[in-house]
Amino acid sequence: MKVFLRVLGKVLTVLVLTAAIAAVAGYGACAVMARGPSDIWRQKFVAGFDGSDTLQFVPRMFFDEDEIDAILHPTPTPEIPDSFAELSFAPDPTQEPEPTPQPDETPDVVELVEIKKNTFRASMLLIHDPSLVTIGSIDRFGGLGVLLTDLIDKYGAIGGTNGAGFYAPAGGTPDGMVIRDGQFAYGSPGGYYRNVIGFDAGHVLHVGNMTGREALDMGIVSGLSFNAGPTLVQDGQIQCNAGGGLNPRTALGQTEDGTVLLLVIEGRRPDSVGATNLQAAELMLEYGAVNAGSLDGGGSSDMYYQGEHVVWNDYLLKIPTAILVMAPDEGEG
Repeated sequence: MKVFLRVLGKVLTVLVLTAAIAAVAGYGACAVMARGPSDIWRQKFVAGFDGSDTLQFVPRMFFDEDEIDAILHPTPTPEIPDSFAELSFAPDPTQEPEPTPQPDETPDVVELVEIKKNTFRASMLLIHDPSLVTIGSIDRFGGLGVLLTDLIDKYGAIGGTNGAGFYAPAGGTPDGMVIRDGQFAYGSPGGYYRNVIGFDAGHVLHVGNMTGREALDMGIVSGLSFNAGPTLVQDGQIQCNAGGGLNPRTALGQTEDGTVLLLVIEGRRPDSVGATNLQAAELMLEYGAVNAGSLDGGGSSDMYYQGEHVVWNDYLLKIPTAILVMAPDEGEG
């Protein structure tokens, strides 16, 4: 018995020392990221933990609330040159005026733009005719979902992304509401829904938190909600913080001229870690979004266009809804 207790005591001592060493090492790694020379990694450190329900205390071991707010929402400092030459804007009569450059051709109705930022790569479809965008879904909710390519084939679309949240692994039950043809296909007018994203009959995108009745009264005829994600931009103003950590993201937005922005950010890869909610919102705002909402991200984030898998994950999930891009009429671009 004494031998057993002696051995048990040694084992416990080793475990305690190992845990202490791991704790010290973990604290040291966090301290390097928090107080180190890199502003980018400091923002990643704070944003990653601040988006967690259980680990928000970690950055608060190093910063107070004002410092955290300043890290997550930095104020850019304008650069002023040390010296400059005063320019004269008077026309030179000896110079022939340069002709105004003309575009070679009318831009395509649908454009695919590749984007590279510090922590991620992204692909964005710019759909200049908003009537080409529709919300597709499986016929019957509550069972099994289908792959994004299945919904693209079902509707005869030329491309699209995953839609809103759902219950895994079956993938056939939305986590929120779905409106098709001006009626509830899932959910009810009496429910309250976060991050509603929907088009009215004039193809204008509406976003925000609202009841089902308010969505119908607003004229939404095709829409869904993603309860787990925030509204990104509303009336030209960012509506979210840097929560959610660096992850794959999918988002839908619209500019003032009606162009629809369909964005997928690649993440969880060595060369493309992902983006926070704030970074996704800033990117949508950079491309002129007046309204924008987040769709399901993480392992769901996928984009197909013209038969190409533009953004993908290591595994494909079955989903109940998708944002689809239909082919323009012949001769539109």
